[in-house]
Amino acid sequence: MKPIDREQPQDGEVKGDEDGGDDLPRQDPLQEVHGLDIPPIPLARKIPPQEDETLFPLQVSPGGSGARALGVLAVLSLAGYAALAIAGDLRPRLAFFLGCWILLSLLYIASLLFVQRSRPTRSAVGVVLGGALCFRLTMLLAPPTLSEDIHRYVRDGWVQVNGHNPYLNAPDDPALASLRLPDHSLINNPSIPTLYPPLAEALFAAAAFVRPSVFAVKCMLALFES
Repeated sequence: MKPIDREQPQDGEVKGDEDGGDDLPRQDPLQEVHGLDIPPIPLARKIPPQEDETLFPLQVSPGGSGARALGVLAVLSLAGYAALAIAGDLRPRLAFFLGCWILLSLLYIASLLFVQRSRPTRSAVGVVLGGALCFRLTMLLAPPTLSEDIHRYVRDGWVQVNGHNPYLNAPDDPALASLRLPDHSLINNPSIPTLYPPLAEALFAAAAFVRPSVFAVKCMLALFES
């Protein structure tokens, strides 16, 4: 039997190009030698990977309705923060506070889900950053009625600016009566020296160096929070 040269194409066989060839069927040499009726087997074709569209079910076109939807959520959130800011003392109105808190939490979760399932755009990023700035500016003007700790922050910073140690001198210490601020009566446990760590006390002193006020401390806290 004459050996078969596999380098040369046989009768009825189509040889592809050297770079992988096309996907035309090839004839097995055994079909000619043994007379077997073997159907041609096409070459496997590599299918390029495609992006799974289920990962992003809500694709928002750039500059389209995505930024407008985020804008609506931001406006609703700003209304909630404004309602808290102008409500005054929230301690006798805890139901109102909790209602606003739940509403703002739901709006925040909705915004997170929307951003997660949307393509980032410049307009959407602008809405997010602008909303975050407006929310903080609104709450900076609100009085801190649910906690009295901030008044001690102001007092501790002020006595440090004037060279005294808040760990040694309590707010009611008669030796520091001249350093008492208008909101001195709002400090809780005024007979106890401060318990805050040194780094926090250094930040209180930095805020009081600019201005010994609740607003200055809130600005400093908002800066670090941002």
